[in-house]
Amino acid sequence: MKKIYSKQNSFLKFHSLNYENKKNILKSIKVVLNDKKNLKNLSKYQIKIINIVKKDLFKNGSKGKPRFDLSPNVIKEIELINKSDIPKYLFHRYRYEIFPQTNGLDDYPPYLQIEPTSFCNYRCVFCFQTNKDFTTKSNGYMGRMNLEMFKLIIDQAKNNIEFISLASRGEPLVSPIITKMLE
Repeated sequence: MKKIYSKQNSFLKFHSLNYENKKNILKSIKVVLNDKKNLKNLSKYQIKIINIVKKDLFKNGSKGKPRFDLSPNVIKEIELINKSDIPKYLFHRYRYEIFPQTNGLDDYPPYLQIEPTSFCNYRCVFCFQTNKDFTTKSNGYMGRMNLEMFKLIIDQAKNNIEFISLASRGEPLVSPIITKMLE
């Protein structure tokens, strides 16, 4: 039987997980999440999600539901942030990892991908940008975001969406207003 390559999490196998480090991070997370002063700026909904995270990380999780765990990249990210930011980070990370598996929805997406421009100055053979039907401007699929629309999106995302990237089909650095967007 021919083995089928599965891309999902394939790069995780390149990391060697330091279990001692994970154990220390879990201890640190437990202290932070059990201290009520670290949760005082969170909404009831965020605390509800944090309680699920605690159940997944420190107990047996919820039967029949995907379980949130700390991957090597999440451990590295947690090492880089302030302890006071851990609850908010875990709230957003849980939604980012678990909601796609459970079809979970709430008021804001866990990750927002903004496309400043759909234009790209390359034509990589593996990219759909090589499809002339799709990339011809007159077909209506190509364009640039104006600064007012970008500001509107960012204002709505502020304090609601933790993970934002400026990329999609196009090369964001081709946008003539990318510097203003980054400011």
